[in-house]
Amino acid sequence: MKFKKFMKEIKDEVDVAIDPYFSSCPDNLPKKIIGCDWSTGGLHGNCWDSTMSSSDAQEEPELQDLDTILTHFAPKITFLQYKTLCKELIKRGTTCEMEYYGGHSNYGYKYIELRALYDYLKDTLKVFEDGDGDDD
Repeated sequence: MKFKKFMKEIKDEVDVAIDPYFSSCPDNLPKKIIGCDWSTGGLHGNCWDSTMSSSDAQEEPELQDLDTILTHFAPKITFLQYKTLCKELIKRGTTCEMEYYGGHSNYGYKYIELRALYDYLKDTLKVFEDGDGDDD
């Protein structure tokens, strides 16, 4: 399977959002990714006085889209293969948004580049045995 067909199947058959909108991520993330973001807490001010209130961190979400893609393309992946794939391919970062009244909100995000996932499935896990060359 070529990369273009892999991407087409993800869009048409697997129904996963590619290049999801992350409200808190930097603008320089690569294209053709799956991922998620979450709040890691913060401090929030108000316009009436100088008091600050804190917000709790959200639990880090799982990459459900990754699980959906793997269920479609590699349903026999072992738990250890899955853990290794995640360790090698998931990229992480944090951002902080400053607020008008002196507070700030902190966010975490994680993503996988779909080209890297395709290459890993093809070259490491040998999912696409009939690979007939690369294409973009």
